[in-house]
Amino acid sequence: MIPKSVALYYPPPLIGEQSGARCGRCLMFNEEGRCAAVEGSINADTGVCGLYVHGDPEGENFGLIGKDVAGYVENGPTHCGNCQYYGGGDQLSGPCEKIEGTVDFYGCCNYWEA
Repeated sequence: MIPKSVALYYPPPLIGEQSGARCGRCLMFNEEGRCAAVEGSINADTGVCGLYVHGDPEGENFGLIGKDVAGYVENGPTHCGNCQYYGGGDQLSGPCEKIEGTVDFYGCCNYWEA
């Protein structure tokens, strides 16, 4: 089983709306349709990512995500090459037991485990 923190599971209070998480309700989303953390144009109504933090960037209605929900660890730095699921040895790319396709030795994801 994957721990909730690794899967970036958000309980309802952190999503902030029963309709679900979406970029337009994230505190990093701005009026120009852009995000402070994700490059390119962002769809306010249907876009969402693992960096979502419910809140209003213009007001005081913002919340902090607990370390457990954010997947915070102090056993980094992390990258695929030092993850137990990386199957490429010392090669710069290889297979992963959790991620489809080939991953890069210096890449990383939320399924990283020492």
